[in-house]
Amino acid sequence: MAMPIRVFERRAVREAVAFAQTGGIALHFFRWSHPHFGTGEYCHVLCADRDLLIEFGAAYGFPPTLLQPPRRGRGVWHYDAFGWRAIALRRLAAKLTAEEGKVSHRDTEDTERREEM
Repeated sequence: MAMPIRVFERRAVREAVAFAQTGGIALHFFRWSHPHFGTGEYCHVLCADRDLLIEFGAAYGFPPTLLQPPRRGRGVWHYDAFGWRAIALRRLAAKLTAEEGKVSHRDTEDTERREEM
C-alpha cells in the first residue's frame, strides 16, 4: 500500500495535523526535554487513518498498544517516537527529503501541462 508521507519540522504543528487529517502520514520532529527519556529529538507520527498508521508503525517497531487516540478537535491518531525509533524516522525523513529534491516542482508542472494538451 502506498503511504503518502510528509516531513514537518518543529514549528509546523498545524500543517502536520492538517496533512494527517487528509489521510497522509505526518512525521513531526521537535526537540524536547523529558525527565525519564532525557533531552533529544522526538517525533510525532500522525494520521487520521488508524489502520494505515498501525501498518506504518509496525515497520518501525511500534506495537499497536502504543497508538494514542485522537485528541479533542484534532481527529488524528498518533505515536510518540523517541530514542532509536526517532532516529530511524529521521533517517526516513532524510531519504524522503532527498528524493523530493530530485524532482523539482517545475518538472511536474511541465508534465501536467503536456498531459492537458
